[in-house]
Amino acid sequence: AVARAPGRVNLVGEHIDYEGFGVLPMAINQACYIAIGWRTQQQQSNTTSNTSLTPSLGGSHTQESHRMMISNMQQTAYPPGEFVLDPAAALPASCPRWIKYVHAAYKGATEFCVAEGHRIPNDSDIQMMVHSDIPPGAGLSSSSALVVSSALALLTLWGVSASQQQLADFTCRCERYVGTQGGGMDQAVSVMAQPGLALHVEFNPVRSSPVRLPPGGVLVVANSLTPSLKAETAANRWFQL
Repeated sequence: AVARAPGRVNLVGEHIDYEGFGVLPMAINQACYIAIGWRTQQQQSNTTSNTSLTPSLGGSHTQESHRMMISNMQQTAYPPGEFVLDPAAALPASCPRWIKYVHAAYKGATEFCVAEGHRIPNDSDIQMMVHSDIPPGAGLSSSSALVVSSALALLTLWGVSASQQQLADFTCRCERYVGTQGGGMDQAVSVMAQPGLALHVEFNPVRSSPVRLPPGGVLVVANSLTPSLKAETAANRWFQL
């Protein structure tokens, strides 16, 4: 399975989605792509025992030590990592930092499945390959695109359906596992965007309306090439008077 989630620019409403006010973002062409599948050798060995389970978030659930192995096509900048498929297990300290976003998506997708009564297949280890052409730290929501695409890929692999509203909602909430908590704009536009249209996003509950730009209108998105990695620097540089 392959999943895609675009980055975004925001046209109206900076930093007000946290308080539930509407915003007007727009998706961009640059996106995060996820290819995901069961590990082939394990899948072959489990063809006679395709079991499933309902995970518990209280710590009693394990998936027979199955793991998720994540690689990135930009391996020099983003080394590979892996973690145990148990939502109660902590991410290993040795894991590259960028894997935290995939782990957050896994925990969020698992929480969604538990809440909705879906059962998660326990076929084998999971392999994931990531590629993104969204510049990191450029204010284009590269991290949210990674979370959304990871969650969408997992749900697709598990055979679980979710509405756009449900996906936008739980991917917003699960970013708390990374140490950030936005208002939901980034995830909503990444999930609900339409080509060539801006999106009026409202909250509580999350919903959207497409907005057509003026004929001939052009948006220029400029990259200063100075990254601002909020998840790493928020404690020292953000929201201080």
